[in-house]
Amino acid sequence: METIVNLTPHTVSIYHESKEFKVFEFYPCDTVMRLENEEQKPMGKMNVVVPVYSPPQFKGISPSDWVPEKGTDGVIVSMLVAQYIVEHGMMDGVKVYVPDTGPAAVVRDDKGAIKGTTRLCRYK
Repeated sequence: METIVNLTPHTVSIYHESKEFKVFEFYPCDTVMRLENEEQKPMGKMNVVVPVYSPPQFKGISPSDWVPEKGTDGVIVSMLVAQYIVEHGMMDGVKVYVPDTGPAAVVRDDKGAIKGTTRLCRYK
């Protein structure tokens, strides 16, 4: 079985394709990988009360010195982090996965909150 490290702050629950029951869970580790961004600039207000800021400009990943332990086959990260990793050629030799939250795969509770997914997407 592959060794996958979940670098998100959430337990990633994988459901059977029927979406009726869980088949696996990836628990978060002690490290959460996030994008670092430049300070966003205020651009005004919408409807007088809603602050509007410039889009984030990403400058790196935090923690920048994280290295997978020997024997780690892959990591689970957010979609934005995965895109940054691929675009910047990071994590050689490690598979990068993201929970698929598209309509075909996402599993929601009766209030619409995400409970899990039926699959992961591999970015590299």
